[in-house]
Amino acid sequence: MIDNVCFDCARKHLGRANSFIYEWLSDSYPEALWFAIGEISLAEDHLVLSYPEMANKIIQQRLKFMTEDNFYPDLTGLILEISELLKKEEKRLKRKLKRKK
Repeated sequence: MIDNVCFDCARKHLGRANSFIYEWLSDSYPEALWFAIGEISLAEDHLVLSYPEMANKIIQQRLKFMTEDNFYPDLTGLILEISELLKKEEKRLKRKLKRKK
């Protein structure tokens, strides 16, 4: 488990996973499946300590991808959800800072 929270890192890992999935689907790189799964797992790690609900959404997608034929994780959707979560957190922190002044 990674002990730092990083929205950008989580999104980056999901983006890399998406690339690996396309490589795997091309049938040229069967090992790319495991690279994709590893990248999805790293995305979870960057959120699990402070945002366990978001991490759990990623975990559920990964587990379905690993166990169900013809299921592909909605990595774009997850990236967009993380982006929305980041916006909410930025607003919350700005409000908190204003109250301290």
